[in-house]
Formats: sequence, C-alpha cells, structure tokens
Amino acid sequence: MFQKIIDFFKSLFGGKKKKTRPSSPSASNSTSSAKPQPSPKTTTKIPTPPPPPKVEKTIVKEPVNFTAPSATLCLGCYDAGVDRAKITGLLKIYHQRMSGIPDSVKFSKFRHSDLVDWVEPQEVNGKAVAVLQGFLRDVGFLPTYSNIDGIFDYTTQAGVRLFQEYVRTIEKDTSIGIPDGVIGKNGWKHIKRWVEGHKTATAWKRGQRSAEYNKWISLMDQARKHYESNPHLILDKVNAKVAEIGTNKVDTLSIDNWKTDENQIHLIGIRRKEEEREKNRLRQNDDLFILLIDGMVFKFWGSTDPNYKAKNRKDEAFLVEGQHKFRFGWHNRSQANQNKVYQGLNPFNHGVLVFRDRDNDDKLTDADILSKGIDNTPNNTINIHWTGAGQGASGTWSAGCQVFAGKNYINNNGDLIDCSSFAAVGTTDLKNNSSKMSLSKTKAAYNMFIDLLILFRPKDVDYLYYTLGRDDTFSHKFVIDLSGDDMLSDTLNVFKLPDDLG
Repeated sequence: MFQKIIDFFKSLFGGKKKKTRPSSPSASNSTSSAKPQPSPKTTTKIPTPPPPPKVEKTIVKEPVNFTAPSATLCLGCYDAGVDRAKITGLLKIYHQRMSGIPDSVKFSKFRHSDLVDWVEPQEVNGKAVAVLQGFLRDVGFLPTYSNIDGIFDYTTQAGVRLFQEYVRTIEKDTSIGIPDGVIGKNGWKHIKRWVEGHKTATAWKRGQRSAEYNKWISLMDQARKHYESNPHLILDKVNAKVAEIGTNKVDTLSIDNWKTDENQIHLIGIRRKEEEREKNRLRQNDDLFILLIDGMVFKFWGSTDPNYKAKNRKDEAFLVEGQHKFRFGWHNRSQANQNKVYQGLNPFNHGVLVFRDRDNDDKLTDADILSKGIDNTPNNTINIHWTGAGQGASGTWSAGCQVFAGKNYINNNGDLIDCSSFAAVGTTDLKNNSSKMSLSKTKAAYNMFIDLLILFRPKDVDYLYYTLGRDDTFSHKFVIDLSGDDMLSDTLNVFKLPDDLG
C-alpha cells in the first residue's frame, strides 16, 4: 500500500513508474550462440550527509536607555523653536466649524473638553513634545503617518489618553492614574518602561477584523438587503422624504444608499423603549451604541431619545431610524457660553431627519409617525455628545441628540471597563478642575469614544456612518436570526441594562 501511495504522488508531479525487465535465461539453458554479457560496473555510493540541525532564529533586541524629559506636558504645550503661526494654522483646521465662538478665541487657544476654560499655548524647553509624539507613534497610539511637529494638539492628547487607558485596563497597572491626557513624572516613568521593554499596543490590533466585527458588518448588510425588499413603516417614510428633499441636501441616507463596508467607521445605535416613557418622568440612558472601527468593536451606552424640548418648541425631536452621516466636530451646549463647547459629532453638511412627538406625550408612537410624519426640513442641531456619568435622577441630557454615558464601556476584548471613579456626573464636576495640569474628573468613557475616532480612523476621513435601529429594526430576535449569535443580549447583560427586547 505504501508503494502505491508513493507511485500516486509521483504521477501527480510527473514521476514515472520503473519498468520491470523480463528475467534473463539461466546459465544452464544458455546456448553457445548467446552473446556474452558485459560485467556490471562497480560504483561506490557516497552517503548523503545529514541536514544541519534547525537553529531557531532569536531576535535580539538591542538594549535601550531612555532618558525622560523633565517637562510636564498637556494640551497646548509646544517645543522650543516651534513657529506660533503653525499653531494658529492647526487651530484653524480643528476649529473651522466651531459655531458661536469668536475668531479671536477659537483660532488662538485650544479647547479642553474636561475643563471649563480655554488653554493658552505654552512653550516648554527642549523637544519633549516631539519625543512624546515619536513614542506614541512607534508603539501604536498615533497613526504611522503622524507628523512629529512638537505641538501637543488634540491628536497628541488623544494618543496620551489612549496610552494611559491601555496601561490602566489592558496591563491593569493603576499606578498610571486616570486617563487625563497629562504626562508628568509618573507618565514618563511608564513611557521609559515601555521603550526599554520594547512594548507595543498589541491588544489593539488595527486592521485585523475580529469575528464579532465581521458579524456586526454582516448584520448591517443583511438588514439593508432585507429592508430594500420588505416594507417598513419608518424606513419607507424616510426613503420617501429623502427622495422629496434630494439625496444631496440631507445627511440621512435612503436604504439603497446605506454604507455597510468595512472601509468606513460605523456606529450602530439600538433604540429601546421609546414608547414606554411615563408622563413627566425623566427618560433614562438605556440605549446601546456599537462602534466598529479599524476591525475592532467597542460598546457604549446612553440614549437615542430626547429628555426635554428644544427652546421655542412644544414637541420633542426623535432622530429617525436609518443611516446618517456625521462629521467630527464640536458640541456647544450654549451659544451664549463659550466655555461649554467640547468635542462631538455634527450632521455632515445639511442636517438629519427627525420625527416629532406630535401629541406631546413625551414618547414616539406609531400615532406620531403616521400623523404628520417627518419634518420637512433637515435638522442640523441633532449632534452626538456626552450625557454625564449616565445614571441617577438627572436622566439623559438631550433635546434629540444621541448621547453617550461616561460611567463605563466594553472594550474590543469584551471586557467591561469601569470609569466610575473619575466619570464626571455633569459640568459641575468639571468646574472643580482649576488647573489643566491636575484633573480629577473627566468625561471618561465618552473621551475613549472620541479618542478612538480621532486616532483609529482611515487617513483623511473625518466622518462616520451612524445606523440607528428601532426595537423592531434591530430587535432581539432579528439580531439572533441574522447573526446566529445573541450579541445584543450579551451586551445588555454586561452593562446590566434590562433585556426586554424579546
């Protein structure tokens, strides 16, 4: 049998079977006329030397001695010799769409999201900022194409906070402190440990799509195909309104234009219990957000529904279900108070579509949807922003925006990350931070969301696609049927939010 297997593989690769020669007559039967046979040649077989033993290649990393700069660095710091005009140029790029802020402020100062004051640029000795930026880039907390310019801008701040969060949650080394975006003596100590230990951010593998990431992408794609072929009360109205307004004049997409590919940043919102609010009771943060970015999945929670009415309105605005395009930008709680602006997302260009609570019962019902339907004009005030820690009597802070809680989040390993010890309940907590060098409270999990967007986005992309599903669009059973896995219930259980979508 073994010989047959060898012959089979020889035939596949062009080998031929050795032909068997017939036996020659014995000497006793030979005749005198037979030709004498030549004597066989004697050959000496040279033995094949054994192969050399396999030697595993050991990569020897050269020892590194890292001397940490002495400067304490934070947003607004810049290295000695940096041209101030470059800082002004950066601020114009970052702040160009910031509304309600005079140019004399927004093009000369940085806006710190966890403080109530603006930050003046501050020169530091030497090249400490460039050293920091180079480290963050080399270990995976800044994009490889990052410009090492010696200016501690919003990108550098995001990289520092992600580094601090990685040490705190992945390495489980709480000595790093809270992710506040400040690098002082303690921060440099951890940087030295990483440099000399040749460490990189291997737990956040950019561009390597996880199995769960693929499931959520598949879910969106299958949902799009399903609703292209099957009628749906809300999505049919959305399609009709987009066609009426014009696809190039609204940031809500018709179902046939949904983006579901992995080359984009996706945010999935799952709206729950929008019809269950009791009159005069605060709406709670009980909705989910799934961020799909660079092959990874991070999960947050908050609310997709309004908790109060906008000024001069008697009815609340509910963002319509479907897909919307949002741009990285700023959320300003008050046009009159320029100290309340912070990083958020705004409609990409024209605005998004909303339903109204027509009967003023503080909830979105089929009656609201069927009565007057969707507003005729796109709404450019529906942003994506922070809602405090996310629990307590205050409810959700939104007049129709999509809001994120700061208390905790789920990372791409599926771990629940607790931020409650430093999550600000509201702006009153942030007002206690009198110095940009000393933070005790931050927007916590919401900052994580913003920092991921800034740093893990594709190059030159400053937007995401937000797909909002109502309870029947992304219902419990629908999710299971399409994905073959109860991803939704698992997430609710980890966040300890009630699973009542069955």
